[in-house]
Amino acid sequence: MSNIRPAHFTLSEFASQFRYHQNILSDTARTEAISEALKKHVQAGTTVLDLGAGTGIWSVFAAKLGAEVVAVESEASLIPVMKETVRENGAADRVEVIHADANDLALDRRFDVVLAEVFGSSSFAPETIETIIKARRRYLAQSGVLVPSVLSMKAVLVRMDDKIGASFSHLGINTSFITSLGENFVNYPSVDVRRNLDQLSAPVTLAEIDLQTAESAPHFRFETVFRSSELSWGNAVAVYSSASYEDITLDNFYGTSWGIELYPFAASEEATELVFALYRENGQQFWKVGANDREPKTYSGIFAAMMLERKGSNFDVT
Repeated sequence: MSNIRPAHFTLSEFASQFRYHQNILSDTARTEAISEALKKHVQAGTTVLDLGAGTGIWSVFAAKLGAEVVAVESEASLIPVMKETVRENGAADRVEVIHADANDLALDRRFDVVLAEVFGSSSFAPETIETIIKARRRYLAQSGVLVPSVLSMKAVLVRMDDKIGASFSHLGINTSFITSLGENFVNYPSVDVRRNLDQLSAPVTLAEIDLQTAESAPHFRFETVFRSSELSWGNAVAVYSSASYEDITLDNFYGTSWGIELYPFAASEEATELVFALYRENGQQFWKVGANDREPKTYSGIFAAMMLERKGSNFDVT
């Protein structure tokens, strides 16, 4: 079954989406967590709503467990992939494919299971949480299950290598201005880089939301305090998400599908206590870091633009 509007997309759009989904499908920890959750809650006759169904893998898996599935995906380039995945697995009679944004759905039924996988710290963006809450209210049966059920945002203090400074200091080249600019931009490290990060504190929970019961999204302002004997080495805070699939917790610090975000800052040699705050204002993301009782310093890409403007650049920094 399918309910597919004409899919118009460019090759570059398809390549970008397909590579992304190839990456997350290779994450064995993610595969285990979601498959175990579905096996626990899906059986013959179960109805499943798969929001952001992507390539259709989990819709097919639920169908093979006996479910009747509605698979919803907003990316036009993935609809043909999903349709063929459903067909080649013999599930076309049990999976209905809908090309739509989750917020634009107008279904007249409720489901036993709603699968709404979300990624990274951006999953705590109010618009993302509100979409899931809206779908739960409209489409989850009274005794139904939302997968995942609980989402957490974690933070850990880390040490990033200054590869630029290390590469050019022996040549007598000063890169301090480049370094100060870089402190105002979020880093998205590869899995290999993550594995080599020095973790200088235990992970702390910045925020946690029970998607099964939440009535509204939390305000996007999160704060914590790090205390460690190794604080003086810290020059970045790694922020990442973990999700609870019943009794399985999927922590994505080293996962291949859920990227982490590194928020850099200027290290303080005398730090014994470090305050970190992450928030949004007027569509811009900011983070503050303060050592001991000193006034916190605020970082954001907009400040890097302002630094360049003070050096004579002429462009709009709004």
